[in-house]
Amino acid sequence: MNLEKLRSKLGKENLSAIFGEITKISATSIEIRGLKTGVGDIVKLVSNENENLNTLAMVVEIKEQFSYLSPFSFIEGFKIGDRAFISDAGMQIGVSDELLGRVVDPFMRPKDGKGAIEVSKYMPIMRAPIDAMKRGLIEEVFPVGVKTIDALLTCGVGQKLGIFAGSGVGK
Repeated sequence: MNLEKLRSKLGKENLSAIFGEITKISATSIEIRGLKTGVGDIVKLVSNENENLNTLAMVVEIKEQFSYLSPFSFIEGFKIGDRAFISDAGMQIGVSDELLGRVVDPFMRPKDGKGAIEVSKYMPIMRAPIDAMKRGLIEEVFPVGVKTIDALLTCGVGQKLGIFAGSGVGK
């Protein structure tokens, strides 16, 4: 078979991928080389031995030809030389009205036993906040069930709250 016939059968898809490799692994970070990354880029790590072993990580530091990643999940099983690919999608999550009232993990997978969540669109997690003066007014009270908070620190539906306390104190 000549080269032109082979090319026509393959189509115009990009059959190559640029990837880097893991050069150092610690319990909480990974060093890679071979990719041109920027701080905040999302990188997919794939094991050379097991294609099903993969995870995502974020670039948190760059020094010379090395990028340092913070993984989003456990990295057991990865080895020096395993591949790293830049994610084109960036860090985004699927959203829809079906998320309301659901319990999900950090990767938006349901944890409440109520089945899959239908996604209507994807939104980047790194976005400029809505201007506080352009948000709607908080008009409806949101009772939290703690009488002192409901009386003295009344919360409203749609209000943003920061809940801060030490670990193990029952937030």
